[in-house]
Amino acid sequence: MEKISLYDLLSILLPGSLLTLFIEMMSKDLNFGFENIELSYYFSLTVFLSSAIFLGSIINILTRKLLKFYKRIGLYKPLHKIYKQIHKDSEIISYYDSLMDKYPKKYSFEEKIIHIWDKIYYKLEANEKIAVPKTFQSFYFFFRNFFTLSLILLIPVIFMIIYKWFTLKYTIILIVIFVSAPLNIFAGNWNRTKMVVRMFWTYYSLYKK
Repeated sequence: MEKISLYDLLSILLPGSLLTLFIEMMSKDLNFGFENIELSYYFSLTVFLSSAIFLGSIINILTRKLLKFYKRIGLYKPLHKIYKQIHKDSEIISYYDSLMDKYPKKYSFEEKIIHIWDKIYYKLEANEKIAVPKTFQSFYFFFRNFFTLSLILLIPVIFMIIYKWFTLKYTIILIVIFVSAPLNIFAGNWNRTKMVVRMFWTYYSLYKK
């Protein structure tokens, strides 16, 4: 069974927690608060964590559905583009080129890279040699899910700004959304690139012939 790292958990739990808090805050401002319901501290904490994990999982699923859009804005750079970017002057390009030469000509360059990627990913994972690349991958998921959270919050925040006549806290949230969006794209793209680099180099270092 594949181990779930702390970073993988946080990439779901933290966005889910923020969305849960936002829903609670928005509900109170719309007079739909639940403050009159008496709950014990531990039960309230259990409800909060359950909600955070559930909503975080929904965010993660939605993120996967938006990958085509994320490709266009640079948050999800395809493997073949990263390969071309990082291996132009690399000593391992001839090694991976030789692996691609073994595939029939009917396969495109992009398809060959995907096949090779699947092979090295699962082989490194099966031999537990994937820890460092997986760390970069987890950080990538973290920033990618936060970007999705920003998209989810955008319309409700604008609605609340209009509804509350430009209340300060929702205006601040909107500013944070617009400031954090490009930062999430940059950080996500950087971590994905580093993950791919480490994966290719790790496999080459261990299994080159």
